[in-house]
Amino acid sequence: MTTLTITLPDELAAEFEAAGLTAPESLKAVLRDYLRKEQARGAANRLAEALRELESIDEDIKADDLPQVADSARSEARRTLRALSNQRIAPIVYPTEDAEVSVYFKAPGIPYAVQVLLESGGGATWSSIVPGYNANGRCEDSSQLPMGLLLESLQALSEIPGRG
Repeated sequence: MTTLTITLPDELAAEFEAAGLTAPESLKAVLRDYLRKEQARGAANRLAEALRELESIDEDIKADDLPQVADSARSEARRTLRALSNQRIAPIVYPTEDAEVSVYFKAPGIPYAVQVLLESGGGATWSSIVPGYNANGRCEDSSQLPMGLLLESLQALSEIPGRG
């Protein structure tokens, strides 16, 4: 067992005492709060980066001589990113040869992934290759994506041991 001694500033110690928290409880409370804030900050940063990738998709289209992606596919990609943004794995956003926007979640170091392809014609294809969540499908209207299943798949993906 390791003993850890932490000295708190007087004003912080007074706040804990006023709240009726003992030292171990107060440390747990501080750590929980810190981790919650860090996770929220990380998710916001990952969403912001993914949205920047989406906004610069025309550069990839031009560089790779790909077909233009419809504005509707970009809008649905934006909506999908926001719906799936509170995850620990950063999505990669890129155009495809079929005029789709790909939103791809791949954890480093493991052979599992979740992908959503938002089609210029309004439909979407999705796949989840995650233990316990191996599934795929297509919907004519991308607003009908199974977000609950995708969120569960992403959660499971982020919890797989050995990911980088």
